[in-house]
Amino acid sequence: MSETLTQVTAKPAVFCDFDGTITAVETFAGMMKTFAPQLCAELLPQLYEKKITLREGVRQILESIPSSQYEAAIAFADDKPIRPGLAEFIDFLDSQQIPFHVVSGGLKGMV
Repeated sequence: MSETLTQVTAKPAVFCDFDGTITAVETFAGMMKTFAPQLCAELLPQLYEKKITLREGVRQILESIPSSQYEAAIAFADDKPIRPGLAEFIDFLDSQQIPFHVVSGGLKGMV
């Protein structure tokens, strides 16, 4: 029995982080510092020194923000600048039929 190998052609795609890549500034960290400044001042140094994990620190900070502030926290990203050249880059990708995917570890509503 003979096997026929079929050449698989990979199609290009672009995956891009949102926070600090698409946006010109770090929106998620800025939002946490705005809505939980005292806890951020306490926990962020511990994160940087690896005394607590990112998961632990972010969870504690987000849980400290009252749910009544959720919409304001999400809106925090609305006026943040998009990195220069991004629109032209996406237009180029569209012209080449290359998909553009946004990935993020931040809050879905901010992306």
